[in-house]
Formats: sequence, C-alpha cells, structure tokens
Amino acid sequence: MEDNINDITLKCLMNDSIYEKYMKKQEKEHAKNDKIDNINKKKQYKFYKKRVLAITKDLYKKYYDPSYQEVSVSNDVQDFFDGYIESLFEYFKIQDYNDIIQEDLKDIKDTKDATSVLKEDIENFDLLKCNKNMMNKPNEKGFGTLGSFVITKKQKEKEKIPLPRKKKVELYDNKLKKKGIRKKKGKKDNLLK
Repeated sequence: MEDNINDITLKCLMNDSIYEKYMKKQEKEHAKNDKIDNINKKKQYKFYKKRVLAITKDLYKKYYDPSYQEVSVSNDVQDFFDGYIESLFEYFKIQDYNDIIQEDLKDIKDTKDATSVLKEDIENFDLLKCNKNMMNKPNEKGFGTLGSFVITKKQKEKEKIPLPRKKKVELYDNKLKKKGIRKKKGKKDNLLK
C-alpha cells in the first residue's frame, strides 16, 4: 500500500524525465532481485528434494495402509496435500477418459470440413438474386392472390441419423494403473540380465 502511495507521489511531483530514469533504475533492481529469487528457489528445490519426496510418500501411504503411522505435519500441509491428491485423481480420470474416447474415434473420418462448406457457399453466392429477393419486387402482372406470394417446397425426408449414446468407460482398468510411469533401472533388472 505504501509503495503505491509513494509511486503516485513521485509521479505527480517529479519531473517526467527524472521519473523515467527513476523507474528504469527500479525495474533493473526488481529484475536483479527476481534473478536472485529464482536462483534461491532452484537451490531450495535441490536442497529439500529428498525430504519433500519422503514426506509425500509417507502422507500417501496413510491412504492405502491403515496400519501406517501418520506423519506429523501441520493441518495446512495435510489440507494442501489432500487437495493435491484429489486434483491429481480428477486429472488422471479426465486424461484416461479422453484417451479411451480418442482411441475409439480415431478411425472416423470427416466427410466435409467447415472450409469446404464455406467455399461452396461463396462459389454459389449471387448478389443480384439476393438483392432481388430482399427488395421483393412485385410481379409484372400485379398483385395476385395469396398463392402467388407463398412459395411452397416439398422437402425430402432425410435419413435418420442414429443418436449418440453415452459410452461407459472403465477408468479403473489395470492397464491404466501404471500409465505414464517411467520404469526404474534397478539392481534387479541388472541381475536378471
């Protein structure tokens, strides 16, 4: 709040050229501080990596192993972790559902795309005919009966297109359990070879 008041005060009371120099200097300092913050974040990620992964594993174990002792973390951390897990579950469900549906639809080809329909409309466009219809010039014979104004057309019955059905997708299939997980290179693999 004070920074905003100071900025407004400086802008109103300073000469424009001096204010521009001041702002450039401030931007350079902010950029320098942002670089330092990014370097510090990278160091923190590297420094706390093992602890973060260990707590994450421990917090996740309590969901599927009731005999596991709970890790003592603050309520905020536990709430954030619960929200994170729920978000991941929803993300995985959406990804799996999309992949299954796309796999079923990959063989369907579109007969007409939107650009070809637009091209046909542009090619068949007749400005004189549109103007004549819009102005609705009366017939040379004069005004006739209602039948002369009404244009009747017989429409052909279109083929009935089957309505789409909601597909039942099994999201808890075993092949989806380890989807997207990289295999570890461990000692067991080396011993088997």
